[in-house]
Amino acid sequence: MARQNITHILHDQRHILIPTDNGRNYTCNGCNLRGTGARYRCHSCDFDLHFLCAESPPQFFLSGHLMTLFLRPERSHDGTSLRRCDGCTQMVEGMFYHLEAYNYDLHPVCLIRQLQPQVAPNAAIRAPAGHHNGGGRLNGLLRLLDIGLDVLSILALFGGGFDISSLLDAFNV
Repeated sequence: MARQNITHILHDQRHILIPTDNGRNYTCNGCNLRGTGARYRCHSCDFDLHFLCAESPPQFFLSGHLMTLFLRPERSHDGTSLRRCDGCTQMVEGMFYHLEAYNYDLHPVCLIRQLQPQVAPNAAIRAPAGHHNGGGRLNGLLRLLDIGLDVLSILALFGGGFDISSLLDAFNV
């Protein structure tokens, strides 16, 4: 499914963000991390968002714990961020997910990296008997379910525009 033009709460609502992939480096105006290539872009404002940052749900459950999206971190009196990403260890300067129970913070893109299964190169995750996966796509979904995402959380990650191909592509499976 092709991505559609969107508006986003972080950007002037009169301007449209267009799916773009010119292979160039950019800094995401959502999480303030670097990206390359594919993203949403407002050409008139030089505004860029990772697809994942633009499509991040406000909340979802991960292994029974509520992850909440914040658009900006709290800052100290001198303007320094009070949050550090527990995935990449960089200071949080933009959007991040927070897990209150453990005071755990992750950029949206780091959250996806944390969710990617750490599978040995020769290990195989098999589909249930009777399922034909056409190239391993079903195995990828089974890995997502196996690492703690329930079906509703997977759907929430992609809002109303969920389709299995974009899910698996986003998780690189």
